[in-house]
Parts: sequence; structure tokens; C-alpha cells
Amino acid sequence: MSETGLVKQLEGEILGPESAFAVRRTEKRREWEPIVASAKTVAITDVETYGHAVGLGRLLQTAEKSLGELFTPAKKEIDAVKKVVLDAEKADIGEVMTAKQELGRKVQAWDAVQAKLRAEEERKLREAARKEEEERKLLEAIELESQGEVEEAVRVLDAPSLPPPVMVQTTVAPQMAGKVSRKTYKATVTSLKELVAAVAKGIVPIEALQADQVFLNRQAVSYREGLNYPGVNVVATESVNFRS
Repeated sequence: MSETGLVKQLEGEILGPESAFAVRRTEKRREWEPIVASAKTVAITDVETYGHAVGLGRLLQTAEKSLGELFTPAKKEIDAVKKVVLDAEKADIGEVMTAKQELGRKVQAWDAVQAKLRAEEERKLREAARKEEEERKLLEAIELESQGEVEEAVRVLDAPSLPPPVMVQTTVAPQMAGKVSRKTYKATVTSLKELVAAVAKGIVPIEALQADQVFLNRQAVSYREGLNYPGVNVVATESVNFRS
């Protein structure tokens, strides 16, 4: 069965009008819709209506729990099928990705070897060009000195050597079709204290640091209004809930 067919089958079994889930859901909605409607329109004007509102809140809390118990089994069925699909996807795509990564490492290793060979060849060519330039200068100085131009000969010998640049072509094709090279960069913090000190001095922008919100929230829960960290403010949020 295709993936679309499987989805349609599950949709019919779980959400179809004759399914146990759909029938039970309809019953629940009929049971709780009047209470939801009352909660939406209730106006608190005195102690009596206040108590009525709290009573509706307790009923809604019961409704929420009851509806959760209705939807949980259906969601578990969907999750079970979804897990099978995701596991299959992970296995198949994972195998392809592993092969691709291994192939990429082989290509990268070849490129690295060629780059090393090219660098060594360029070094040898530069050295040969340097020696050739030195020999040329020496011959020129000897010629000048033989003509009595001693100062000019010294100037030639003292002049900096500027051998021509050399470049060796790589043995691999310049840019193979289908091959994409990309260099990525990432930063690693080796000393958090040094980084913090640099931010404090203004050497590094403050964006280089990020507050640990999880840690700060835990501290706020533990110390409440007593938390006294420079640059940190405790914000208390109050909400109203109901017990069934």
C-alpha cells in the first residue's frame, strides 16, 4: 500500500464518521459545548457570579482532562505508524548519506594530496627561479665591473631579487561536473573567562555572549524576588487555573 493509501486508511479508521473515535468525540462535544458557551458569556458582577464562574472553570478543567483521554489513544496510533515511516526513512536516507559522506572524504583526501604535491612543485620552481635570477644578476654585475662600472655592479647585486611568480596546475580536473566544494567555519570557545573579559573591555561585541536562560529561570524559581544578579530582573507572572 502506498503512503497516501495508508494515510487514507488511517484517516478512515480514526476520523471516519462511523469510527469509535468520531462517535465518542461527538458525544463529548455535545456534553461540553453548553459549558463552553456559558464560560464565554459569563459576566462576573458579584460574589454569586464569581462563584458561578469558578464552578464553570472546574467543569472546563474536567472537560479538558476528559478530552485529553479521548485523543491520547488516537495520537498513539498515529505516532506508532509515524515511527515506522520515520525509522524506514532514517535507515534508507542514512545509508545514502553515509555513502555520500565517505565518498566526499575520499575526494577531499585526493584534493589534499594534490594540493600538497602542487605546493611542493611550486616551491621547487620558485627556488629554481630565485637561483636563476641570482645568476643573472651576478653575470650582469661581472659584465658591469669588467666595463669599469663598479658602483653600478654593486647596485645590481644589492637590488632585491624579483623572480617571476610560478603556478602549477592541479592534476585533477579544474571543476568536475557535480562536485561542489564548500569550506565552512565555526568558532570554539577555549576560555570563557577570557571571552567575558574581552566583552567587558569592549574588545569583543556583546553578541558573542548569550545568557543561559534555563539556568537563570531555575535561579528565579529558587530565589524568587530574592534573586539579586546584576543585569537580571525577576518577572513574576500570575495565572488562574481550576481544579476539577
